Amino acid sequence: MIVGLGIGTLAGCTAPPAPSHDWSDRMIALLRDPKGQGGAGGGLEVGSGAKSARGSVELAGVPNGEYDLLAVCTGTGVVHMAIKTPASPSKVLASSDIACGATLRLPFTVTATGIVLEATNTSTSAQWQAAMVTPGWEPTRTNYSD
Repeated sequence: MIVGLGIGTLAGCTAPPAPSHDWSDRMIALLRDPKGQGGAGGGLEVGSGAKSARGSVELAGVPNGEYDLLAVCTGTGVVHMAIKTPASPSKVLASSDIACGATLRLPFTVTATGIVLEATNTSTSAQWQAAMVTPGWEPTRTNYSD
């Protein structure tokens, strides 16, 4: 069982540039549900000549049940977030676009152990963070100033 949030280089993701570490750290802290099932995040950068960037991570220890995914992104445009089954052929449990700067709440049901979180970006670059939380859980209101 994954009990915390982690950030790292994921398949298809680039390492986040130094200025985004503050944003990533804030989002990890903000989205952490003590009763949640963890999450992931990373950087997506569309390379020269590419049409999109894709990053995915498998959370293998997630038990059956009802969850909400809270997801955020920063950068340009929109990041598409999908929650999939890890078994082949993969089945999409839920998916939606996140407008960078906004927060997405995406309810879904896990019917077999484990999920795959997949983020896709078609604009220049973006950072994303996602956390599996208990249904209806809300982060504590936090105000940040420069």
